[in-house]
Amino acid sequence: MRRLPLLMLGLGLLASTGCAALGTVAEAYGNATGDSTLAGAGASLKRSAETSDFTEEEKVYTGRSVAANLLATAQLSDRLKTERYVGEVGQVLAQASGRAALPQGWHFILLKDPQVGAFSVPGGTILVDEGLVDLCQDEDELAGVLAHEISHVALDHPMQAVSASNRQAALLGLANVAYAHGTQGNGQLQSLAGQFNDVLGQVGQAVAHGYDRDKESAADLEAVRILVEVGYDPHGLARVLRRLKSGDECHGDPQVRAAAVEAAAQGYGTDPAAYARRKARFLAAVRD
Repeated sequence: MRRLPLLMLGLGLLASTGCAALGTVAEAYGNATGDSTLAGAGASLKRSAETSDFTEEEKVYTGRSVAANLLATAQLSDRLKTERYVGEVGQVLAQASGRAALPQGWHFILLKDPQVGAFSVPGGTILVDEGLVDLCQDEDELAGVLAHEISHVALDHPMQAVSASNRQAALLGLANVAYAHGTQGNGQLQSLAGQFNDVLGQVGQAVAHGYDRDKESAADLEAVRILVEVGYDPHGLARVLRRLKSGDECHGDPQVRAAAVEAAAQGYGTDPAAYARRKARFLAAVRD
């Protein structure tokens, strides 16, 4: 008789109170019975007791789910030339993010929405509204917007939205997802899905509604670093911020943010001839 479902249910219920000990038991049980999935789950559970970090693969899994939820109520842009151009600029910037080699790479998706918004999804997916692209007046401004969103991912802001109480449940659920698919009959899959849905809700809320002012400021300053490294005028981000309407409490005042970006970008500029080439490229891809 298989006792694994009962053991896994116990792990799911007690993960928050004895992760390290339970992980040791699960790992030993898995090794003894030859169940590599359970052994891996136990090892992951021990890890969850020692660290609050998600692996890059776990971030990708979370990001896919969050992106799917966002895209369920969104319409993809039919401006394929513009989307391709946005992706090309974004890929260049991502190489300077310190997180160039993500498991599934970086992806940039243009949404058919006149609103001025963008979403940074765990694992390297960036969703950008057409309205935000149209607000930009040159490639340096577009690069500033994309560098800001890339910075949120590079700084791990989406996953930091997961509360401490849900972190271990998420790690447990992710570690056991493969096993859960084989035990749907005993309700374990529903239990893990419930735990993980709480995490998706927290990440999705942060992605859709923005981060606190400290995180937005950190992403602005990291964007300046990326823009300078790649060769863009970092003042482009400040110009876009100046055109935004007053932000809410989470995003902060765009005028204050713009001033901070300009201070960080002081002393940096761009070659006029290079800027002219980028501007022409922008107009051809976005305005035509």
